[in-house]
Amino acid sequence: MQRGSAVILILGCALALTGCSQGPDRERVTDTDRQRLQLMLDEPIVREAEQDMSKQPGTLRADNTLKRGFVSVSVFSVFAGEREQPVRPALTKRRTADALGVLRDSGWTIASASCTVPEPDGPDDALQWESTAYKHVDGVSYWANLTAAAIPSRLGVVDIALRAPNVDDPPDLFPRRPAGLPAGSTCIEQSGMPDEGVEQGAPVQMEQVGPQVGPAAELGQ
Repeated sequence: MQRGSAVILILGCALALTGCSQGPDRERVTDTDRQRLQLMLDEPIVREAEQDMSKQPGTLRADNTLKRGFVSVSVFSVFAGEREQPVRPALTKRRTADALGVLRDSGWTIASASCTVPEPDGPDDALQWESTAYKHVDGVSYWANLTAAAIPSRLGVVDIALRAPNVDDPPDLFPRRPAGLPAGSTCIEQSGMPDEGVEQGAPVQMEQVGPQVGPAAELGQ
């Protein structure tokens, strides 16, 4: 083998190894994405939560798709056999209302609330509650989704998910800022359960995966 060919071969191998070290699936995370994650972790409803936390800062994936930062955590859970007293839906509903109060006290705007009751003679006896909320901190919008469910005498769970824009998103994904539901006005906060399902307000949404950015987006790939 000639010397020039050997040099080219060595350089080719080095470039290949460099490419492999970066990895085709490597995700980019910025300090801003980490800071937004920390802000969500510092939320009182997260700090006071019980267990089962999942978290991740915003990332830019290898295909130039945005993945928004998130925190999800169990706020409350109870299962049959864990306590001497029966598992009652009223307890889960009260803990859901308490969580909604924590959000309000922390500066969140409650955009929507819903209460779902079982269909008469239906196969499912679960009661469900849900609320979406948003918050702005230093011009950045944050999203929260509170969900809860109870099955009489069997279980009750309350969970919350928070999301933040990726650094490549517009910082404010809720520029219109829909009006919030007043404290005490939601079916979650009112006493008892309605006879039929209730939906209040206008739900807001921040998808986990955002649009593509950069050359791939410009080419429509």
